[in-house]
Amino acid sequence: MKKRCFLSFYTSFLRVRIVHGSSPYFLFLSAAQVYCPERYKAMMKWLDFSRNTLALIRPKLTKLVHYTGNKTTAPSCPASVVIRFHPLISVQGYSKSTSSCQEPSKIKVPFFVDRMGPKFFEYTVSAHEASPGHHLQSQGYIENFR
Repeated sequence: MKKRCFLSFYTSFLRVRIVHGSSPYFLFLSAAQVYCPERYKAMMKWLDFSRNTLALIRPKLTKLVHYTGNKTTAPSCPASVVIRFHPLISVQGYSKSTSSCQEPSKIKVPFFVDRMGPKFFEYTVSAHEASPGHHLQSQGYIENFR
């Protein structure tokens, strides 16, 4: 990624954050759209592909995981795919929600990566981070076994 995009992005974020005091995620998102438009478009495509991949994986798990009944192990809280704007993190990650699920769990995709990798990589990463991965493991535990 171009150094200029990165520097403009963070400079604008700090200036807007101090003035408006808004939510950091939405400020990052709007700054990315303005200062890194090509990267922003690529990220939107990546997020769409990730969401579609998750939609393809979930039906394949119905015989492996209990979604209803007294043996429920799957979380009812959804997992949303979001952009991670940390410049030093270059891999996808996962953050669980609370047991009350006031906001969805998050699968975080790094913004500041020069090469996102091949598309088939997304299938394994989505499965690892969401279901049957960390989302099933962490969020399922919080919701069903605590």
